[in-house]
Amino acid sequence: MFVIPIIHIMIEPLLAQNPERFISLSAAREGFLSESYFEMIKTNLLWDLNSSLDPWYRIPHTINILGYFFFGLWAGKTNVFKKVESHRKQFFIVMIISFFTFLLGSIFVLYDPLHVSNESLLFFIKTLGGRMNMAGLLVFYISSFAILYHLTKARVLLSVFIPVGQMTLTNYIIQSVVGILIFNGVGLGLMTKVGPTITFPLALIFFLQIAFSIMWLKYFTMGPLEWVWRVLVSGKFMPILKVKNQRVYS
Repeated sequence: MFVIPIIHIMIEPLLAQNPERFISLSAAREGFLSESYFEMIKTNLLWDLNSSLDPWYRIPHTINILGYFFFGLWAGKTNVFKKVESHRKQFFIVMIISFFTFLLGSIFVLYDPLHVSNESLLFFIKTLGGRMNMAGLLVFYISSFAILYHLTKARVLLSVFIPVGQMTLTNYIIQSVVGILIFNGVGLGLMTKVGPTITFPLALIFFLQIAFSIMWLKYFTMGPLEWVWRVLVSGKFMPILKVKNQRVYS
């Protein structure tokens, strides 16, 4: 999550490349706002290829994502979230450290507290601040939710998120579809036309996903896309309708 991406930041100025781009920013904007679905897909592919041209972007970017995956894998394999009550002090320490890591990273990104005059060094500090911001906020969210769920009465309220977590793939795709229908040309075409005042309230759509997930799992053992995925992976057909008194398949 940190080491290789930071090394990349340090050596990037020495390996600066200016490859020919597949699509310009203005052309990408037109493509995403096109009323043609296939034009939108084509634009998205070309835009992604722009990044793929530069291995010094793609490699650290992919490694950074893998870092988060391995972090989650470690947490699952060590059953860290089943030890909250017996390690409450450690969880509180982690929560506090991660919050200040996020706060310090945000300061580096938004301001220049060190008054650095060298542009390359300033870029490095701001990029490092961005990594601190993301990783700090991630760990802060996780540790805070763990503490609230295991050590407070907030467990009742937080339990409403469990069905959403059991239908992660389905809800992820739903958000993508809704985002396309709102911002891209095949839908309302609001991309570049609205700011945070409009986009922030749209996050409330997530509450509709909570309600949808709760209702769906009352009658089915798993989300629709989770079911398709497991059938494809296992090569075996499995029932999705919930039998009375049957435990949710997870």
